[in-house]
Amino acid sequence: MKIVVADLAQIELRMNAWFCGEGWLIDALREGRDVYCELGTDIYGRLITKADELERYVGKQGELSCGYQSGPNKFFGTMRGHGVKITLEEAQRAVKVYRAKHVNIVHMWAWLQKTAIPILAGTSLLEWTQLRGCRFSKGQILLPSGRSLWYPDLHVDESGDWKYRVNKKRNQGNEWKKLYGGMVLENLIQALSYDVFVGHLLEAQRRGFPVVMAVHDEGVWCVRDDLAETVKRVAEEVMAIPPVWCADAPLKAEAGIGDDYAEAKKNAG
Repeated sequence: MKIVVADLAQIELRMNAWFCGEGWLIDALREGRDVYCELGTDIYGRLITKADELERYVGKQGELSCGYQSGPNKFFGTMRGHGVKITLEEAQRAVKVYRAKHVNIVHMWAWLQKTAIPILAGTSLLEWTQLRGCRFSKGQILLPSGRSLWYPDLHVDESGDWKYRVNKKRNQGNEWKKLYGGMVLENLIQALSYDVFVGHLLEAQRRGFPVVMAVHDEGVWCVRDDLAETVKRVAEEVMAIPPVWCADAPLKAEAGIGDDYAEAKKNAG
């Protein structure tokens, strides 16, 4: 028996670029460019390649966390949490460079803050609006898949922040969570990415190859040796096709085969 692992490469980055219409980033991803090195190059003012592991990692985290409106202090804390020692000045430069480079994503934060959140709170003159197949109305974002994101009792608190009610685990009552444009975008992108992924797994099952498990954005198959290459090909094909509601999203899939999960994952890509 063989294990096949297929991964939706950079799914959140790709879905964020699509949702926000960040054209240059969509083109770069389709062309297979290393956008982490490109951002690292802009941050450090010199050519960054895969050999520059630290600087490329800063570029990678910049593309991922700054896409959800991380400020310098949060980015600094994120990097330190990952064991990467950068200065606060470097974090400030990374955030500044990211925002200058990703204009449409920055504009999306503002639109979500100024237009979408008041609709979710029921305080806007608009009862609802729609963007990229997502319908915004009081307390709810209805996704193209039919699932919803919910923001109960959304209101402005005494500090001027938007807050919504979150149920604590194990019947410990409620807590209030801050909501802002970048957080709404993060919720949306993660939810949409999940829906894309699940759709791919269902399509693979329809083709006769059900997964045995899923890990984050990876599908895992356990198949006979003679079927391994076929399943790998089908998985890469299925997972590279976006659903109809994001037909122009720049998806990419990477698959690998091995005698166990770790080997198959290592061989993916």
